[in-house]
Amino acid sequence: MTKTYSSLRGNVFYLFFTVFFVTCLSAKNYSIKGVVIDSEGNKIAKTTVLLLGEDGTEVQRTETSKKGLGRGGGKFKFKKVLPGGYSLQVDAGEMGNANVPVVIADDDVSDIEIILSKATSKAKQKTELITPSKSDTLKTDIPLITPSKKIPLPPLRDGDTTSKVEEEPFFDYKSKIPDIQSQIDSLKIIMKLYEKTREMPTIKEELLDLIKVPNRLHRITLHNGTIILGEIIEERIDKIVLKTNIGLLVLDQETIMMIEEELPAAAVVEFIEEPQVEIFSGKEVITGSVTNTGKKRGDFIRVIANLWTKTTELAAKDSAFINGIKMTYNTGVRTDTALEPDQTASFRVEVPLSDSLKVQYRTFDIRWEE
Repeated sequence: MTKTYSSLRGNVFYLFFTVFFVTCLSAKNYSIKGVVIDSEGNKIAKTTVLLLGEDGTEVQRTETSKKGLGRGGGKFKFKKVLPGGYSLQVDAGEMGNANVPVVIADDDVSDIEIILSKATSKAKQKTELITPSKSDTLKTDIPLITPSKKIPLPPLRDGDTTSKVEEEPFFDYKSKIPDIQSQIDSLKIIMKLYEKTREMPTIKEELLDLIKVPNRLHRITLHNGTIILGEIIEERIDKIVLKTNIGLLVLDQETIMMIEEELPAAAVVEFIEEPQVEIFSGKEVITGSVTNTGKKRGDFIRVIANLWTKTTELAAKDSAFINGIKMTYNTGVRTDTALEPDQTASFRVEVPLSDSLKVQYRTFDIRWEE
């Protein structure tokens, strides 16, 4: 019986937790309407009505309506009330007070009539002292246990130091277990349907490329084909936190197929081959070609030639712009030193050099702007 009762308690706890979770997901707002009257049936206007939760905390407050032409006043209404148990509390001073319980299930509650009852005056309560000889005047809703009423202790089992109460359970759990199991199975189906609705919608890669993103990006490909761009700000064993333009996303590691670092679009200008060097009297001429292998246009591309002696001293240095495409910028400047992606251009650099200097080796650099 103890093992069956423990299993029952686990099932009941799981049922209540699941019902509470599903209820929160599909919770709707309802309203409570009613009127406040005194003990003689008169409607009480301009008095405060409190809506209290089950723990006594205030949820909402409102004031009963004023009297007008053709209207008696005394009406109140609470809007956007979640399902659950509440109580309506009214304290109208000398006219009386009231506390009425109300339960919101799956519909609005209306036509509630709160009748005020007048409380005894505080002065009278102060003068009335309760003494042991006047204990019969004490009124309470909790029954008092007299010494003559003895409560028998539960019997102890052999070899057991703990007391066990041998009594029937407060409900027939044997007949309720199949019903509880059926409800748990139904809730599991609902949870599976809810999980399916939470799947991330697919976004085309072309749309992702149009979104402005931070400098350091990661391209994350999910098993369902979805591609997400963003910056990984936290990575755990089972989840990663991704910062995107629409906010923070938390992804399960099991749903991720591949993570790649996505570099921002930029120009990358490189030499197609080693530059050619021609030596003349008093100068050197360097020629060659460059190409833009990046994803963005490069502007004002310049090739720099450095001539070094065998003692690693700089013998001479000069630069020249490439023969690129013609561009007119917003500032009105016109140049022919730009390269679009996958385009090539030639260059020619003349470096004046003294005949007394002997060049041992040469280095070349490329500079550009974006």
